[in-house]
Amino acid sequence: EEYYTDRNQIFAIVDNGDCQSNVVPITLNILNNAELTDISPISVCADENGQARIDLESYEIDILDGQNGTITWYLDDEITPVDFPDSVIISGDTIFVAQAGVGTSCASDPVPILFTLSNGINFSQPNNPYLLCTDPTTGLVLIDLESFVDSIYNGTGTTVWTEMNGDTIDQSMNYFSALPTRLQLTISEGLCLSDIIIFEFEERPAFTPNNITLSACDDGMGTAIFDLSARESDIFGDPNARYTYYEDAGLNTIIPNPSNYSTTGGSVFVLVEIDGCFGGPAEIELNVQSSAQACPSSLDTCSSTGNIVLNLLNFNDLVNCGMGTGVVVTWYEDDQATIEITAPSNYSSSEGSVWFVVGTGICASDTLEFPITVSPAPIAIPDTLESCDNGNGLGVFDLTLSNNTINGGTGLTVSWFEDNGLVLSLIH
Repeated sequence: EEYYTDRNQIFAIVDNGDCQSNVVPITLNILNNAELTDISPISVCADENGQARIDLESYEIDILDGQNGTITWYLDDEITPVDFPDSVIISGDTIFVAQAGVGTSCASDPVPILFTLSNGINFSQPNNPYLLCTDPTTGLVLIDLESFVDSIYNGTGTTVWTEMNGDTIDQSMNYFSALPTRLQLTISEGLCLSDIIIFEFEERPAFTPNNITLSACDDGMGTAIFDLSARESDIFGDPNARYTYYEDAGLNTIIPNPSNYSTTGGSVFVLVEIDGCFGGPAEIELNVQSSAQACPSSLDTCSSTGNIVLNLLNFNDLVNCGMGTGVVVTWYEDDQATIEITAPSNYSSSEGSVWFVVGTGICASDTLEFPITVSPAPIAIPDTLESCDNGNGLGVFDLTLSNNTINGGTGLTVSWFEDNGLVLSLIH
């Protein structure tokens, strides 16, 4: 008869029909079904023969994960028991199966545990020598041992630092040393132990960052925005350097946003730091240049043929807003300013547009359009007029009688001049 309970003790008597026995306690042990933890993969280190000896029993505490129980080990067929689990030799990646409570009703599910064979610890060789700076007041340098481990190794093994005489360094303490010095590092991963790794530390020679000049265009009010960090490689070439910018040579006022610094010009200063060593300050001269101004314009002209020849240079002072001949104007045939008009003083055109840019370099204007409108010119017809001498050697002509002949009967106005330069006008 099945009896369900969470009690840990009940009682029983024996009855032969006439007499009863004494009352005896019955202890009930409620056993939990073990749930094993898969701690795969477990990396073990191969010896020079490509094999590793492992103690399966040493992993049982982690597999049981705080539970009570006895583990039985099998090969990966889950049938063949491992005869000596405390000393097993493997020569490649191998699966062993762990099971707790074998032979009881509370046996766990079998759990495969993968052991992978490692050929050694992966790390990079140090980039010796490492250049550091000593404190001038003590003559010592603080060496951040953890950061140098991270520079060559990204595993989870155990590291041990020693001095060259074999004395172990307490990595929980700050390590100070004079320079130059050499230290030894070893790394262990399970059964794997690295060769001794030598780090060399030397005094960094004093360095001086370079002064530079930056230029930017103003906003029309004499103020420009600079990216002070744009040419850090020209200030100091080391990619590991860090830069701090100040408004004064005394390094009192820090510039919090050097990539967006607004100023009317002058100088700022930069302090360069690398691995605790400082150089500078270097001066950055800020040159604020006036932005070029461009004024839109156009041309309306006439031609009897539809084509004209222009001297575009005559319009320079118009499109540069009257800034004078010292301001460069460049003329183009396209709105992308890629096809330059190489002979602007003798430019042949029909109706359409050309484009221009005022100024050069970083402060040049945008590309603006210069529309050219060509209207049909009226045609004047040559004529010959005759008149009798008035007795004084002069002819008397009524020029207006010839207007319809000269304008071809179009009714357009005819103006008369004594010279082909149209300077001496005949007014009637």
